[in-house]
Amino acid sequence: MHVRDGMKLLPGEFAKFKEEVIWALRCDHFAQKQHGDYEVAWKFDTREMIDSWVVTSDKDNDEGNSTAEFVMTPSHHGLFQGCLDATVPKDGTTKRTGYCNIRSPPNFVR
Repeated sequence: MHVRDGMKLLPGEFAKFKEEVIWALRCDHFAQKQHGDYEVAWKFDTREMIDSWVVTSDKDNDEGNSTAEFVMTPSHHGLFQGCLDATVPKDGTTKRTGYCNIRSPPNFVR
């Protein structure tokens, strides 16, 4: 009786084991890293790469005066810069303000 109940659990346990093996294989490259090793996640060497990032601030939503931009430097690096303004507008509805945000491109494939 216990054996029969145990056999019913096997398919689910094998599925969990498969997921654990796949996870271990995907994360195995972390174990092989040595001191000084690095991995490039993004290269900001083209205008298209810079433009694919999403930059927002409170001014975009008419909730404040902060501004931000993501530009390419002459040495082909990405630079997120702007002005963070925490002054609350006197519109009677906005209570807090002052944010700038940058977000990586959605569904980025290397």
